[in-house]
Amino acid sequence: MSAIKPYYIPILSVSPSEIRAISELSEKDKDLLLPYFPLKGWLGANKLENSIKTISKSFKDRLWIADIDYEFLRNSKIIKKLLVNGEYPREVYNELIAISDCNNGYENWVEYSLNNTNIVPSLQLDELSELALQCDHFSKTDKKIAVRIKINSFTPSVINTILKTICDNLKNELFIIFDLEQVSLKHINNSGNLSNYIDELTKKCSTKKNCHFSISGTSFPSSFTGMSEGESSIYERIIFNKINNYTIDIDFIYSDYASVSLKKASGASRLPPPRIDYPRKEEWRHIRKDFDDVETATKEEKHNLYTLLAKKLLKKEYWDKDLLVWGTQQIEKTALGDGFGITDAQKATATRINIHLFQQLHYTDEIKDIDTDDDWVD
Repeated sequence: MSAIKPYYIPILSVSPSEIRAISELSEKDKDLLLPYFPLKGWLGANKLENSIKTISKSFKDRLWIADIDYEFLRNSKIIKKLLVNGEYPREVYNELIAISDCNNGYENWVEYSLNNTNIVPSLQLDELSELALQCDHFSKTDKKIAVRIKINSFTPSVINTILKTICDNLKNELFIIFDLEQVSLKHINNSGNLSNYIDELTKKCSTKKNCHFSISGTSFPSSFTGMSEGESSIYERIIFNKINNYTIDIDFIYSDYASVSLKKASGASRLPPPRIDYPRKEEWRHIRKDFDDVETATKEEKHNLYTLLAKKLLKKEYWDKDLLVWGTQQIEKTALGDGFGITDAQKATATRINIHLFQQLHYTDEIKDIDTDDDWVD
């Protein structure tokens, strides 16, 4: 990433769909992103270094924000195995436990971050009594720093204390992400009060010059049961626009969960019905088809249903033929019955996220005027 401020800070998981989605963006688009990855194990890999290598392979030598995925560490199934066996199932858990140790101002996390050139470390807030010392540690470096403050996880007075501690003790360039987590229509209706609150929070940092602000959240649906076709508003974009327009002294950087719901589906025993999501700038369009009998569904039937959905999608009035990115090419391939198109939920998710990232990165641009091809390098 260059010295200019990024256009977009998507919060992403270290998972195959999300890694594939960002890796398939053009190199010039990647230059404008500062993705945020909470670190966890990559698939069944034993070492944390596999996660770092996976991100680096897709994002090359650009900067990205690193945090610790505490949900990965505190997963109930993992805790149960720990209690039964007396040890974690993979070494990566021990590595994450070690770097999340709060002792001496999270010195292990600071050291880990310094050993990874492309990492913009996120301040750890699990133990707030160590925050000032953590800031002091990082202030001795030239690292850019981030902090993600989940608005609903702290009282207003605690958030004020967090911001004061950071701004009083941290000298580094800083990216502050105010995470609203799950957002809905009620946030739109309450946008005036929300704008006032965010404005008050940014003023707490008025003494810190090298400070950037983001507002994040997600409204992507967690369930599509019973739906065949539909649409969902991207409330996080609408909220961002309202707050950004209200707080005229701050130029916020857009952030969201990259069209992923707050609670990801896990451990689903049944085959999910084929569904293709088509992101637009302020809404997602959904098209879905149930199996005749999910218990007897075959791979061939699943592929045929994805092909059927893609064909229907290409005929919709909202399909934009000028939107030429990897995700739209996947949908077009699927409509042709191409085996390299969408054949399962993982590819469908990667397709959606790839299009969403592009749409939000170019939210203010005319799609037809964007050159989506990378420059030729001989």
